Amino acid sequence: MRSLLSLLSSLCVLLFTLQSANASDLSNYRIGSGDLLSIQVYGEEELSMEVRLSDAGTIPYPFLGELNALGNTVGELTDTIKAGLADGYLINPTVSITVAEYREFFINGEVEEPGGYPYQPGLTLQKPSLLPAALPSGLRKPNCLLPVKTRTVNQTG
Repeated sequence: MRSLLSLLSSLCVLLFTLQSANASDLSNYRIGSGDLLSIQVYGEEELSMEVRLSDAGTIPYPFLGELNALGNTVGELTDTIKAGLADGYLINPTVSITVAEYREFFINGEVEEPGGYPYQPGLTLQKPSLLPAALPSGLRKPNCLLPVKTRTVNQTG
């Protein structure tokens, strides 16, 4: 009986924690210019759309005007649109935003195929899928290791 009470108590704490978790905690990806967003508002087709961030990092949105999305997470932008729509337009709006297409990143310099490449969540310089395009052809040997200088790059630009 005591273990059952302990289990129920733990379950209640877990449910409360999950319920109070904010949508902005769901993703660390920072939205940037060129990202294509899919915005869905349940039951409101005219407020659901796909929109690409402008060079300034903004999106036009009905009733709310030009929204600055640059540097926000998907959860933060979801919260902004929910709050805006709840402020006199809809009662308890259900908003869902996904990144339909990520902006490109660019590889330049002494590489075999310089240019733009599609970003995928979790992609880093150490990922093998990037190496065939990035390495000069003479260095494509199975056991060839290259010293890599890395630097932190801000995702928003």
